[in-house]
Amino acid sequence: MPPPNIRADRDKFQQALLNLLSNACKFSPEGGDITIHVIPPTPGEHDQVGIAVEDHGIGMNADECQRAFERFYRTDRSGHIPGTGLGLSLVKEIMKIHGGAVTLNSAPNLGTTVTLWFPLDLDHSDTHNAGASLTASATPHMTSPTDLTQRSPA
Repeated sequence: MPPPNIRADRDKFQQALLNLLSNACKFSPEGGDITIHVIPPTPGEHDQVGIAVEDHGIGMNADECQRAFERFYRTDRSGHIPGTGLGLSLVKEIMKIHGGAVTLNSAPNLGTTVTLWFPLDLDHSDTHNAGASLTASATPHMTSPTDLTQRSPA
């Protein structure tokens, strides 16, 4: 099966992923595991690729999960964890620009998983990316077309 291709602006893709990784680090115990998963599309079910960031940190309750994407909303009211409360709202806007979505699953004291869902680029040929596991190129309205390629080990 050929690797999936997505269209993404490199800077916005990196910003979204770095925001998720930053949150995972801030809300996890020191030395806690953070995992990144690539979720391939399921033929006949959805034409999206997921990139999930999972931590085993403090997690959120249902009320906090519902508000997590609001601008300036912070689950940490103590002021001990740095941040402005803009990270997840920016991630949501970035995914909207890409025609994708973002989902959040969390439970108190168990951790959080946030998944970026990118639509497949069905028009992009796989022939020039043999061996690539995920390819993203700039969207047509972006000014600097760039391929982001994560290559499998040779």
